Amino acid sequence: MSYFYFHRLLSNEHVNIIKDQFNIKDLQHVNGPLLSRNQLRLDNKIVKTIIEDLFNRCKAKIGDTNMKFDPSYIEVRSYFKDDYFDWHIDYETMPKADHPIYEFVVTLDNASDSLTEVKNNDKIDSFKTSQGDVFIVTRHGAEHRVTKVTTGYRTIIKFRSL
Repeated sequence: MSYFYFHRLLSNEHVNIIKDQFNIKDLQHVNGPLLSRNQLRLDNKIVKTIIEDLFNRCKAKIGDTNMKFDPSYIEVRSYFKDDYFDWHIDYETMPKADHPIYEFVVTLDNASDSLTEVKNNDKIDSFKTSQGDVFIVTRHGAEHRVTKVTTGYRTIIKFRSL
């Protein structure tokens, strides 16, 4: 399968710990990018433990025992009014390898009307992600997008395998 979706795999408690540790506040009144990938490092042991545990639980669900965590790539991304990410396939931003590379997108907040959509054969699967949901896509996997936000905001944290 070229994508996976797990509802509420990360507990609200762990989402709130991540938000607190990275100083991610209620974004209702924030405009513009929140943090860039370069500002996030996993030198915070609490967050590193939470993310590595989540990674290992996803690894078990996917069944890829060779998957390894990439501690060098972590990014927080926020979507505000009129933001979207059009249809794309992840391959340029992910390292080349002779084994599957996975990108993990964890919803920290979604107070928006935006959806995650994935092309799945002849249909489009749509998800209104909730706090703690995990969407996983492989390099050269399913074409997907984030629909335009017309109200509210949405915040995600991303990491990947090696």
